[in-house]
Amino acid sequence: MIFLFVVGLVFLNTYIYKATQDSCLKKQFLPALLCKFACSIALGIIYYYYYNGIGDTFSLFEDAKRLSSLARLDFSRYAHFFLTSDFSHLNGIIELLHKNPRAVFAAKLMSLVCLCTEQNYWLTGIALSNLSFWSIWLWSSFLIKKFSESRLPIIIAFFYLPSFVFWSSGVLKEPIAVSAFLYIAYYFLSIQRIALFQIWRLKPLAKAFLCAVSLYVLFKLKYYYFALLIPFLLAFRISQYTNYKWRWLLFFGLLIIFGVIASFIHPNLHPESILQNIITNNQLMELHTFRKENLIIFNNLTPHWTSFLLHFPKAIFEGLLRPFIWEEGNILKKIVALENIGILLILILSSFQFRISKNTEKKDLGILVLVFCLCLIPILTWASPNLGTLVRYKIMVVPFLVCILLSNLCTSQKDI
Repeated sequence: MIFLFVVGLVFLNTYIYKATQDSCLKKQFLPALLCKFACSIALGIIYYYYYNGIGDTFSLFEDAKRLSSLARLDFSRYAHFFLTSDFSHLNGIIELLHKNPRAVFAAKLMSLVCLCTEQNYWLTGIALSNLSFWSIWLWSSFLIKKFSESRLPIIIAFFYLPSFVFWSSGVLKEPIAVSAFLYIAYYFLSIQRIALFQIWRLKPLAKAFLCAVSLYVLFKLKYYYFALLIPFLLAFRISQYTNYKWRWLLFFGLLIIFGVIASFIHPNLHPESILQNIITNNQLMELHTFRKENLIIFNNLTPHWTSFLLHFPKAIFEGLLRPFIWEEGNILKKIVALENIGILLILILSSFQFRISKNTEKKDLGILVLVFCLCLIPILTWASPNLGTLVRYKIMVVPFLVCILLSNLCTSQKDI
């Protein structure tokens, strides 16, 4: 089985490589893929030796192993649990370490990979890293095809940004979530109006099916990303078909409407309780963080919109740029701090050399990304003020922001 698994990975990677049309991007395929594999292995080594084997990478894998063992022992029970998450079908056979629905869902997906890797942790990590790499490659190829002059910023942001590459690799929920997130973004932004009438054809149908699966996976794993991403994409695509004079007015109007609708997909997002839920999560994370220097503290944060607006600047600034280089911490914290210095420098230089693109499509996409970042970063910071956790959650926005800033910086003397 392991031999077939490895052969399958080699075949798929070879196919994707040969299907890539951009010759400059092709040169990055092997280095970027090997970088993902190295990060996957490094993740396991760091958690095993530095954190003494404690962490969700091993607990999720243990649950995935137990579920894959159940699949071999009694496939009907496994299939029923996979589809229903009914724990009564596990009684007396196996017990999972996680009971949280999102962690259980991730373990179920990982169990499918474990069946192919013979429950090998390292191969499972490589498989999940490869999955996220395929989505990153697809997304990057799409961007480069549309904006070839921004090839270098796209490559740097999505293939070599340390925090993004590291935390979207290995046996974690993040590689799966990143795969779903990027495929959804790719599908919504690439589909043409005429293609909607050809969806019954095989290729459009396959893409639509993958998008539907990605939507379900993202909702089950990270519902808060889902609740923000989908309103943004829907509002953006609909507004693109209107007169430019009214485009952004329509966009923000639709964003509010779709945002309100999306708030009802999960109890934690309901308009009447979302602020209190964010504060509750903030307080719980503060309570369970042993080293208080690893927290972003919001004094007197109350469940009122005015209070959140007052703390908005701090949430943006510290959420994006902490940890600072002078803060105490281990080598991992220092690496993140160095990356943050780079982001700050790019932000400052890009601000001084800002140019408005004459390419309407690129300008619109840039505005979309900036508004998305301004919405998501403070929400993540308020809800997850622990710096270690926040670094992982931010990988859905930081590469997009870095890409936009680098694109502006690298082409400041030209039309970006």
